Amino acid sequence: MKTITTDQRELIDALLAEQDVGGISAAILEKDIHVTDALRALSAIAHEHVGLVFCGGTSLSKAHSIIERTLLDIAFHQRKTFAYACEAYSRILAMTQGPEARQAALERHMESELPPDERVDQGQYLAILAEAVHARNGWRCIWKRCAP
Repeated sequence: MKTITTDQRELIDALLAEQDVGGISAAILEKDIHVTDALRALSAIAHEHVGLVFCGGTSLSKAHSIIERTLLDIAFHQRKTFAYACEAYSRILAMTQGPEARQAALERHMESELPPDERVDQGQYLAILAEAVHARNGWRCIWKRCAP
């Protein structure tokens, strides 16, 4: 059975200690990590005639209170932008404290870590990520920018 890393455990513990997450337990957050890892692995599978499209936003709705329901509508053409923006924003939040540090992390990201995927408009991706970094609720910002 796969277990989460020490860093992931510490992030969950810190989140639960510092923020009101609406009664979400460490077990639910750990499950979210496993589901995200599984979806990431599945989405990396490439086949000439078949493409996987994942719909829904259970993890974002539970972990980040973006929405009150269990479905998250993402425009089909925005699905990769949404995924890459969420991943980058998550990394920026995990490695920074405060708005100045988030801005500095965003600037470093803009110089070196752009998505290597032609389905992602780099300019739009960076604009969404920059807006999220400066927003009070960056998760909601990413969702709204990628919604149909």
